[in-house]
Order: sequence, then structure tokens, then C-alpha cells
Amino acid sequence: MIDTFNFPARINPVGEVTLRVRETQFGDGYTQRSGDGINGESDSWPLTFVGDWDYISPIRNFIRSHKGYIAFQWRNPLFELGLYICKTHQVTALGNNSRGKPMYQLTATFETAFHP
Repeated sequence: MIDTFNFPARINPVGEVTLRVRETQFGDGYTQRSGDGINGESDSWPLTFVGDWDYISPIRNFIRSHKGYIAFQWRNPLFELGLYICKTHQVTALGNNSRGKPMYQLTATFETAFHP
């Protein structure tokens, strides 16, 4: 069974789509291009989560449990369900909120995976 990531990220994430293209440049200036493989399109999404440790800890545990290579399902901001991995994340201590509770920011980049 594939896990599903359901935590809401902060608004306005910017996804980057990469199209894999093979190119060959010839001496007369002509360039020949073709798609590269059956999975020639991938995307990555840098995401940010902000909250107290009770909110951030389960997100961090989910990411860590997938070890950077185990794929999980996630519905991106375009509402497309896909398989993703997360190889890196950062946690920043933001200080205390107005009630004196420590706040944290977790940033992570989700990248397309093509297998579970």
C-alpha cells in the first residue's frame, strides 16, 4: 500500500516542470530534438509548512519515514494525484508566537517519482 501525504502546505507554491529532451547540434546550425523516454515530464514543488511542533512533527516524521526514495501519493496544487519523493527538508525554529509557544517552519521539495 502506498502512503498518501495529506498535510496542507502554505499557499502559493510554485511548481517547476521539466521536460526531458535529447538534442544533437550539427555543424550547419541545425539542431535535432526528440523526447527522452516514456516519462519525459517531471515536476517538483517546494513546499512550506508553519506551525507549532505538534503540527510540524507528523509532517517531518512522514517525510523521514519515506527515506528520500520511497514514493508516496500527493495531490499537487493543480489537483493532479501523482507519486512523489522528498529527498531534502529543512526545519527552522521561528521563535515564540504571541502565546509563548515555539513555532517552526518546515520546507521540503517534492519531486515526481515514476514507481512506488
